[in-house]
Amino acid sequence: MQQETEPGVPVVQVETRRAPAMRFLGAVWAVLGWLLVALGAVLFGSALWIRQTFGPISVDQMLMHLPGAGGGDAEATPEGYLSSFVVQALVIPLAAVGALLSLALLVRRRPKRDRRSYAVPPRPSRAALLWRRIRARHWARPVLAVAACVAGGAVFAQAVQAPQYVQSITTPMTLEDYYVAPEAGGAVSTVGDPRSGEERKNLVLIYLESMEDAFSDAELMGENLLEPVEEATEGWGTIPALRQYEGGGWTMSGIVGSQCGVPLRGAGYTPRERNDIGEGEDDYLPGAVCLGDVLDGAGYTSVFMGGAHEQFASKGVYLRNHGYDTVKDANHWIAQGETEYSVWGLSDARLMENAKAEVDELHASGRPFNLTLLTLDSHEPAHLFDHCPQTTEEPLSSAIKCSMSEVAGFVEHMESQGYLDDTVVVLVGDHEKMVGEDRPYWSELGDLQGRTIFNRIWSPDGVGDLRSVDQLSLYPTLLDLLDLGRPDHRAGVGVSALVDETASTSILDLSPDEYREVVNSRSFELYQRLWGLEGPGGGGTDRPAEAGERAGSQPVEE
Repeated sequence: MQQETEPGVPVVQVETRRAPAMRFLGAVWAVLGWLLVALGAVLFGSALWIRQTFGPISVDQMLMHLPGAGGGDAEATPEGYLSSFVVQALVIPLAAVGALLSLALLVRRRPKRDRRSYAVPPRPSRAALLWRRIRARHWARPVLAVAACVAGGAVFAQAVQAPQYVQSITTPMTLEDYYVAPEAGGAVSTVGDPRSGEERKNLVLIYLESMEDAFSDAELMGENLLEPVEEATEGWGTIPALRQYEGGGWTMSGIVGSQCGVPLRGAGYTPRERNDIGEGEDDYLPGAVCLGDVLDGAGYTSVFMGGAHEQFASKGVYLRNHGYDTVKDANHWIAQGETEYSVWGLSDARLMENAKAEVDELHASGRPFNLTLLTLDSHEPAHLFDHCPQTTEEPLSSAIKCSMSEVAGFVEHMESQGYLDDTVVVLVGDHEKMVGEDRPYWSELGDLQGRTIFNRIWSPDGVGDLRSVDQLSLYPTLLDLLDLGRPDHRAGVGVSALVDETASTSILDLSPDEYREVVNSRSFELYQRLWGLEGPGGGGTDRPAEAGERAGSQPVEE
């Protein structure tokens, strides 16, 4: 277009326009760039939520709690966890990115000049000048977008210990070299017919939610929170330092580790394999021979009682797949008319009252039995029932004291009824207390070294001295206590705490660093077989029996 500035002197003004293809590519990159920024923000928010809620967790713990990847039914998760995650990991980060995008669009808009005038445009702000300089450097915006995404991903990777996960994939060490399977009916049949149950010792196994020895330290906690249960189990045996195994730290990892003798993890790291975990009624570690399988083969009746929903983390699938005849969970208690609930489920007080009736019935049946209990009142968020007044500054401390009193009452009931004469009783924490930066006990436990899991063990035959082990060795210890263990005192990858040494080379013969590396190893061949994705085969001393042959069968020996 032409514009007269002086008579007879035209000024030609040329307007340049980018080609449509370039404008389209620019728009596509702008969208992708902001999506990368949004992804980085969500990862950063998720990492903060994890650290504040649980503290550092493992990749396996994260994956095994996702619905469709071992996490069972998401509806079984308390609403408080889901709502806080949505707010902290999604709403706030995405709102921040939206605000940043709005600011960028506002700064980008330049005042329109009236090309017919010679008015000097207003001086741009510093923010506008900075934005123009960034726009002038075509590499700047892509680099900033990628950097934001990478930064968020790095923080998230640290929160779920991704570097350790990568190392576990690359190590040549494997649990396959140390895994052995016990016989489903018991490796030693010195008393009666293994299927008749004659003279078999019963088992009462009580998992105490998040219970570790530190809670008995009055100097650390202000008072001994475990005093009631310690008094009820005075004179019992104890594993001096029962450690949480590397990569564990949540309820199902504690149950599987102590009942199957292997760390809980999936068959691999592909989506197909992950989606296979816990999806059906017959596929939770179907290739493993676990505690319930051995007891089922020896003629035991196994009952599980817990206050929470069995769907959470596919707990019910595991139990039914491995020898438990009855599972009583929150749904069962609701149907029974129970009314005393927290966000997690039935109170420990009502659970223990029902457990007293259950153990009476099981003992009266004359058949050997396994009664497994799982408490929940010591799980966050703290909930104080009417029968549990707050007597401590921290509400969860009061909840722990009340829970231990209820457990102590159950132990005293068994003692008064004479059940300890023929019953092995084991009280054990399912894992160490998860300590988030915004949660109770961060100052007490966050930097505490040498944390160990609370445990007390009773046997009619006496326990004697026990050696320090981790959760993976609790499985063969339980079998030995019931006279159902292997001659070499091994099961899974663990070694019984009842013996000082084994007859053959075991995983406990490794150095601490080697032990840590092999326990963390992905051990793909072993877990493919344990999850039923491959037939028996490969290395190891023994192979587990097929899922349909566990009860009453013998394992395949090499």
